[in-house]
Parts: sequence; C-alpha cells; structure tokens
Amino acid sequence: MKWLFISIFIIYAYGTPGEYISHIPSSVAPTIEGCILGIIQIVKLIIALATLSILFATSSKEQLMIGLHLMLLPLNLLGLNTNKFTARLLLTLGYVEELAANLKFKFRFDQLDNMLSTTELINHSRVVTLHNLAFKWTDIGVLILLFTSTAALFYFKVPF
Repeated sequence: MKWLFISIFIIYAYGTPGEYISHIPSSVAPTIEGCILGIIQIVKLIIALATLSILFATSSKEQLMIGLHLMLLPLNLLGLNTNKFTARLLLTLGYVEELAANLKFKFRFDQLDNMLSTTELINHSRVVTLHNLAFKWTDIGVLILLFTSTAALFYFKVPF
C-alpha cells in the first residue's frame, strides 16, 4: 500500500495546478494544493481500508454475502438475478479458501492452465443457503442516523 500512497501523492502533488512550494526550485516543485489534495486522498483510502478491515474482522463470510445480497436486491428490477450472483460469489470464495489451504497448491502464474484440474478435486456437492436476518434496534437506529445526517447535508448544502 505504501507504493500506492506514494504514487497518489506524487500524481496529485505534480499534476494539480496551483502555487508552487517556495523553498523548492520551480522546475521541480510540487504545488501546495496538489500536496493537500494528495494527502486528503490518501487519508480517504486509509479510512476505507480501515473500515473494510473492521468489517472483515467482525463479520463472517456468510454475513458479508447476506449484506451484499440485500444491497443488490434493487438490481432485480433490472433483470440481474442477485440470488445466483451471491451464491456464485460465495462458492468462488469457498473454492479460493480451499485452494489456499491446500498445502500442495503453490500458486504461480505458469500454473494457471493447471488450475482447472486442481479445482476438480474439490467437493462440488455444496448447498448455499442465505438466511435473511431481521434488523435489530441498533441497525434501525444507525439507518435513521445515516438518513437524517444525509438529509441534513443536502438541506444545509454542505459541500463534499
């Protein structure tokens, strides 16, 4: 991640127009606005990664799939079968975990053509069931808080 952060900072620092940093020769100087925007983008990515890390640490794979399924339900109106999509994604994650746990399987890019024969050894008689969980009072409270804060942002025209 550090190389991604460094490259984002460099791209913003040297690609954003603005006032050059005065202590550096202007031919190689980044802009102050670019440095600020680069730091803001890096902080946003760190917050997103921390949130995902907390989510993965506190939720099981099945709970994540149920949440994804619930979020994708409106796409049923457009013709996407969210049940099949979620089941396939859950099975794919299961196969990846089984391949990673297999001590004989050492992934190399020159073995991509042998992956199919390796996956044939995995048990394919798996049944996927997703149980819809009822909302708790805390879930409803968080949803109401998110809705009211979003409505307040739009009402008071707070810039993002």
